[in-house]
Amino acid sequence: MRRVLAEEFSAAGVDVVMTLDEQLPDEPGAWTVARVGPGQELAELERLSAACDATVLVAPEAGGILLERVRIIERSGKPMMGSNRGAIALAGNKLTMAGYLELRGLPTLPTRLVDLAQGLPADLPFPIVIKPIDGAGAVDTVRIDAYGDPIPLDVIPEGEMVAQPYFPGVLLGAIFLVCNAGRVYPLTVGTQRMAFEGGRFRYEGGTLPDPDEARAKAAAELGQRALEKIPGLRGLIGVDLIAADDGKVVILEVNPRVTTSIVGLWAKLTPGRLARAWLGLLGLTDFDLEDLRRIWDDVRKTPRIDFSAAGHVRVYTSNPRGTA
Repeated sequence: MRRVLAEEFSAAGVDVVMTLDEQLPDEPGAWTVARVGPGQELAELERLSAACDATVLVAPEAGGILLERVRIIERSGKPMMGSNRGAIALAGNKLTMAGYLELRGLPTLPTRLVDLAQGLPADLPFPIVIKPIDGAGAVDTVRIDAYGDPIPLDVIPEGEMVAQPYFPGVLLGAIFLVCNAGRVYPLTVGTQRMAFEGGRFRYEGGTLPDPDEARAKAAAELGQRALEKIPGLRGLIGVDLIAADDGKVVILEVNPRVTTSIVGLWAKLTPGRLARAWLGLLGLTDFDLEDLRRIWDDVRKTPRIDFSAAGHVRVYTSNPRGTA
């Protein structure tokens, strides 16, 4: 995600400064690399965000990681090309977010707080899925088929977990661009690959676009309705959904940040196109709104692309960036 964003904004004519762990190999490109040593990340983030015109974060919600870094950037007084703390706190809490959507009449999964140290209540609607309340990337996400079944976690994690009924169907990942005024533009919807072994789920990437156009449009419409009701969302936002065989689509969670699927979308667009729209929607540059609205159709016209959880892309035929 980090490298893709650096390439995309560089292609849009932006001077990019990309942070990089000092223990990692060099990543040369049309950007400046700022090496970060152990214990230096937060101080460097504060320094660089104050020195630059705007900042894009790549960070998970888990453990307050994203929220803490947004607080640092907001303190710098410079624009952040992402959601504010209020939106992150709401969307990053799966229990709160599910209740928020349900109160607004949006289909989502019933979500309950559970304490694994005390055991699972017998009245849960088994089979159920248990996950961290602020988790990302299916980390520590497990399925329990019946009351009394063992919880397949090596160590029961400290902190709160949530339980949701298992909802079989096709996992979908939708990408949206949200402007400063809260207007939401759907960019694409893809399918997600989730492996299941030993009771655990493991995220393995996805495919863009979803070959079922009707399903993709239903997911995009539902995701757009949800995002329009969450104040403070900005920039590239991901929504995870599940589509059942009968066509019913429910919202699984809202990711108030850039998600791995950006690597697939990036591979489908000409260089700099997405960055120019993102900058324009946040009021930092001029841009062509009609070009942004054409992205949905343009992505559907291009060949299918698979991407892994690590961000590696497989292109099936030629596309604007060639094969990868």
